[in-house]
Amino acid sequence: MDPTVVDLLHHYGKRTDTLARLGQDLSPMEILNQPYFLAHSARQAAQAQIGIIRANEFRRALQGEITPIDVDLALPYQHPLTRIRLSGEELNLAVQQSTQNLNAPLYKPFLIFSGLRFTLHGPQAQNIEVEERPGHWAPLDPKKTYSVGLCRYLVEKDRNFRTLHKPHAIDLNSTLTLADVMCLGLRQLKDDTPDTPLQLPNYLPNPGEMMKSKRFRRIPDYLLGNL
Repeated sequence: MDPTVVDLLHHYGKRTDTLARLGQDLSPMEILNQPYFLAHSARQAAQAQIGIIRANEFRRALQGEITPIDVDLALPYQHPLTRIRLSGEELNLAVQQSTQNLNAPLYKPFLIFSGLRFTLHGPQAQNIEVEERPGHWAPLDPKKTYSVGLCRYLVEKDRNFRTLHKPHAIDLNSTLTLADVMCLGLRQLKDDTPDTPLQLPNYLPNPGEMMKSKRFRRIPDYLLGNL
C-alpha cells in the first residue's frame, strides 16, 4: 500500500479512537461540569495554580462515544494554551467582571475557573479562595502572584477581560489547543479506568451558588442546541 495512504489511515485512526463513553441523557449538572473539566485539564497541562477558560469555548455538549473529532467539533476554536503570572488583585478584578457579566441583562462573556472558587452575593463575588494544594483552600491574597493556565486568545485578543491582557507576563507558550487539552484529560481518565464507561469527575466548585444565575442554568440547554 502507498506509504502516504498508510500515514493517512494512521492519522484518521487516531482521530477516531474512543476517548470516553459518556451517557446520552446527561443531567444539567453533568453537562455544566464539562467546561469545568476543561478548565481543570488546562490547569494541569499548564502546570498552573489556576485554570481559566471562556464559557463560550464550548459550542456543544459531549455525549455518547467520544472521539477526538467530537472534541474538535465541541471546541472548534484553535486557541493554544499558555500560562501567565497574575497578582491576586488582578485575579479579583477578572472574577468580579465575570460575575457582573453573569447578571447583565444582555449576554456578556463570562469565565470558568479551576483552582479558584467563590460565593455569589448579587453581582459580586465574595470569599474568593485558591486551592493551594489538593483539598486545601486559602483566601485569595491580592499581593501574591499566581500562575494561570488559559488560552492565548484571552491574553492577546479578547476585548472583554482587559485584566487578562498580559502578554508580557507569559512564561509558557504551548502548541496545544484547548481541544488537545480536553483530549489529554479524557485520555488520562481512560488510562485510569480503561475497562469501564467513563463518567467525568465532578469539578463544579459551588453548584448551589452557580444555580443562582439564570445564565448558568441555561448553559446545558445551550450546549445541547436547545436555545
